[in-house]
Parts: sequence; C-alpha cells; structure tokens
Amino acid sequence: MPDMDHLIFVATRMQIRMLSYPKWGDIVRLETYFAEDGRLASRRDWRIIDVATGELLGAATSTWVTINS
Repeated sequence: MPDMDHLIFVATRMQIRMLSYPKWGDIVRLETYFAEDGRLASRRDWRIIDVATGELLGAATSTWVTINS
C-alpha cells in the first residue's frame, strides 16, 4: 500500500510442530492463513499436507510486528 512505505514487518516468534516428515519425492501442499493479533502485530499460520494422502504432516505459527522505519 502506498501509505505504508515507511513500515517494516519483523518476525518475533515462530513455532513449528511436525507430526511426521515427508519422504524424498513426496509432494506436499502448504496452506497459509493470516490473522490480525492486536493493533501492531499479526499472525501467520501454516499447514503442511501430503498431497497423495491428505494427511496433515505439520503446522507452524509465526508472529510479526509492525515497526516504523
């Protein structure tokens, strides 16, 4: 956005939780979701899914803050 050219986003926290790991050659799908987490922070969540089986392999969450540069 034009009026946000003086802002930067900084990752402050990340948590990754793997239930199982893909094998070499497996195809995975990465889904991501964005949610506001207060006035100056936001959260991005991920889900890692095995395309062949639909099995949830893992998930992650990161927290980002907005800083005036």
